[in-house]
Amino acid sequence: MSFDVNRRSFIKAMGSAGITSLAGCAEEPTKYLVSYLNPPENIVPGVTTWYASVCRECPAGCGAVVATREGRPVKIEGNPLHPINQGALCARGQAALQGLYNPDRLQHPLRKPAQAERFEKAGWEEMLQSLSGTLRDLKEEGSLDRVALVTPRLSGSLADLVQIWAEELPSLSVYDYEPISYEPIEKANEICFGRKAPPLYRMDEADLVVSFGADFLETWLSPVEYAVDFAAMRSYRQGEMGRLVYVGSRQCLTAANADTTVLLEPGTYGALVLGVVHIILEEHLKPIQSSVDVAALRRLTQRYDPETVYSMTGVSQDRVRHLARLFARARRSLAFPGGAELSGSNATQNAVTVNILNYVLGNFGETIEIPATHPSPTRTTAKDFSRLIDKMEQGELSLLILCDVNPVFTLPPSSGFVDALRSVDTVVSCSSATNETTQLSDYVLPVHTFLESWGDWVPREGVYGLMQPGVRPLEDSKHVGEVFIELSRLIRGDESKLSGYETYYDFLVDEWRQLAGMLQSEQPFPEFWEKALRNGGLFTGARTPPVQLSPETLALDFQQPRIEAAAGIPPGGLQAGASTTADATLIVYPSMIRYDGRGANRPWLQEVPDPMLQNAWGSCIEMSKETAHKMGLRAGDVLRMTSGYGSLECPVYVSELAQAGTVALAMGQGHWGYGRFADGTGTNPLALLPYSFDELSGARSYLSVQVRLNKTGGSESIPTPQGHSYDEGRGIVQTMSLASLRTLPRQQQEEPPLEEPHFKDLLTPHEHPEHRWGMTIDLNACIGCSACVVACYAENNVAVVGKEQYLKGREMAWIRVERYFNTAHPGEAQFLPMLCQQCENAPCEPVCPVFAAYHTSEGLNAQVYNRCIGTRYCANNCPYAARRFNWFTFRFPEPLHLQLNPSVTVREKGVMEKCTFCIQRIVAEKDRAKDENRPVRDGDITPACAQTCPTNAITFGDLKDPESEVSRRANSPRQYKVLEYLNTKPAITYLKKISSGGETD
Repeated sequence: MSFDVNRRSFIKAMGSAGITSLAGCAEEPTKYLVSYLNPPENIVPGVTTWYASVCRECPAGCGAVVATREGRPVKIEGNPLHPINQGALCARGQAALQGLYNPDRLQHPLRKPAQAERFEKAGWEEMLQSLSGTLRDLKEEGSLDRVALVTPRLSGSLADLVQIWAEELPSLSVYDYEPISYEPIEKANEICFGRKAPPLYRMDEADLVVSFGADFLETWLSPVEYAVDFAAMRSYRQGEMGRLVYVGSRQCLTAANADTTVLLEPGTYGALVLGVVHIILEEHLKPIQSSVDVAALRRLTQRYDPETVYSMTGVSQDRVRHLARLFARARRSLAFPGGAELSGSNATQNAVTVNILNYVLGNFGETIEIPATHPSPTRTTAKDFSRLIDKMEQGELSLLILCDVNPVFTLPPSSGFVDALRSVDTVVSCSSATNETTQLSDYVLPVHTFLESWGDWVPREGVYGLMQPGVRPLEDSKHVGEVFIELSRLIRGDESKLSGYETYYDFLVDEWRQLAGMLQSEQPFPEFWEKALRNGGLFTGARTPPVQLSPETLALDFQQPRIEAAAGIPPGGLQAGASTTADATLIVYPSMIRYDGRGANRPWLQEVPDPMLQNAWGSCIEMSKETAHKMGLRAGDVLRMTSGYGSLECPVYVSELAQAGTVALAMGQGHWGYGRFADGTGTNPLALLPYSFDELSGARSYLSVQVRLNKTGGSESIPTPQGHSYDEGRGIVQTMSLASLRTLPRQQQEEPPLEEPHFKDLLTPHEHPEHRWGMTIDLNACIGCSACVVACYAENNVAVVGKEQYLKGREMAWIRVERYFNTAHPGEAQFLPMLCQQCENAPCEPVCPVFAAYHTSEGLNAQVYNRCIGTRYCANNCPYAARRFNWFTFRFPEPLHLQLNPSVTVREKGVMEKCTFCIQRIVAEKDRAKDENRPVRDGDITPACAQTCPTNAITFGDLKDPESEVSRRANSPRQYKVLEYLNTKPAITYLKKISSGGETD
């Protein structure tokens, strides 16, 4: 028998066999096949659909646009129309996608029967009937004072809905709960100007910014907004550049980007500010505006002479005088009050001193404005919440409803909240994911993430952000607003004001109809609504009438912070050979990557190293070199910290810039009930804190205790991608002084240009007939925030490897932000984003035995995954360490696989991968230009890293186009290429960081 089989018939037969075998293996055979002839509205297969929304990863309220493919979100970007972030987004905003697809999300309602240890599945109808019945019984008994509702600070329509709901249940208590809040700043504005509202800072209008402990590039107030303004302030224009001075006690990102850092004792910056005002008055450095009572101001500051300030703060007398003269010389200055890490018992008083300084300098109306109203005023403070805990402990609470808060983790154990929780008859927790608080609740109601929700957010007057869902709910969850609507309907029936709304969407639209009327919009409401949806909100600007400093402000009695001493704590626990013990003030601060802990269940955020400490998958105690030397500690040594409230152990990070006698530890790690990516990772410093408050505002006090430090004798490897903290003269990070930049154009005109170094090429030069894609990275603009790193993870399906593989150096990030310290100025950090340099003479290409690495006609060093056999010769030959090898086929646990970008191949074990300038975006924009019968325009193509960068440090484009922005920047007098002497001819040009050259020292 013979067979006449050709290629076509073979493939046809195999295709039929494959389909038959798949159908035969299916558990439930498909009954109907429905074509995509009539697709859902706005969905075109293979084409991205964008929905405007608002990021809810922190209270800043940045505008977002959500990219969806076939009905599922695959990427989040910043909304360029939103005034808060202007198209940029931080690392946490980029990682919000993993909150939607988190494998530890709550899938359905849960209840824990009496005396049971485990939850059991329940239905929504059953749960709401039970909860409404409890509320109805308490209402009939007149016992609604035994009910409390706890929410984060709400805004917009949801805040109005909760207020209506609470008013229909008289005597019910509603509490705000926000672990990182800014009541001291708002209270200081109320004391000084009668307006309890957050200020609007115009940093881009200032030529001198002095931050008194405000880490505005990490977590303070609105970090993306301030990063945008900081880049504008720092840009070189007509021979000038804005200056930044940071005054604080630890090595934060803002300190690293400052021209000058002033170290002082924690919580004492108010005395320094009053000392600066004292010198301005005594030396007549600046005219004082007529509205200031100069006599009262002199009485207030007379005891803050430089010598006294030195004894209070540790800042030298010369430094105090120099700060005063800097302020006096500045055309427009700006001073920031401190953030959470310096929020001691005197936090509001310290913020008041900064208001006085800004007022004396005439900054109000110039670089600072205070809106007339606050769109989301605080209903209760942390001190009020402590009274709720007392009520719980005394058995006076029958029902506690917790919505989107996790106080079990974010409150210190000394608050007694966990024990008090056991005294409440019924605890109901509304959350999208399991956490420590849901674990201790009786009923758990799953609610939507913001990516599944309708809603709005008003971060300040005149900014009305509008949220719309990018996907249908993935789980059996409800919008938290609909939970209140349904409860109201079940309790009060048609008598409820909320009975007319079937969904929260109906309520939202009604609220926006009222807003349109309030703003006297001339558009018909459907047009008004559609435009707002398309733009991501409505942005009108805030009313900021002039302010007048109240006379009472100058009569305040300013105090130093109260910090509990570590004296009396037994030093025990030292192992044999451990030599020393020390006491230090503990600084607890919100993590830039994980904030207050809510980002710890995002694997991208665990994998991305802290920009300053460069550690991932854990915690590090930040300690000064002086303290480390005194205790004989090196990086990685395990230290025990003990206070009167608890104890913990953690490895040490020796800081280049930290106040002696202090230790710092970020909050956000140390979970035990927040899912597989968070639990058992790092330590929670709140275990060491008392539950204390700022006296005037009632806000949480994080700066409150000293700790006893004990050397344990153990050590621990810290997961980090940073090989070395200094470039050892290799010219990896280059700087030039401001003075030399000012004179550079004249030198170029008078002197012949230097000849470029000539190298003999061993390879034939590549031809680029149409495009040569390239990139510039401005190191003067890069702040090291790592938003680009997470954006690359999200765009290119980069795998997360976990702590074990990370310790082996097997991280997969295609772009990393290297942090180097300046040997000439210890403590000054320089950041350099490093990715594949797309070398013209690429060392990786000639050593590949299967031609998997090759050069394209458009200047890209491409990687063909199907050809790669995993020899790793290319990685060994890459001087930039930019290639990543898949040691395993890294899995994305369901439903995290839904986050994958369908335009990018998912790599498997044995394959090398790296950056290709987001080739999928290049191809898509070239196709679009072809369809529109036009050439690709400059700015059409933006890689993910460049798109999200708040400071516009990264520029991409065609180097063959002399008019393109990337070509213009590549010819800047600040340009250089990393390791240029190797003759690799990179397509990435770096622009040197501009040093102030001591002009602010």
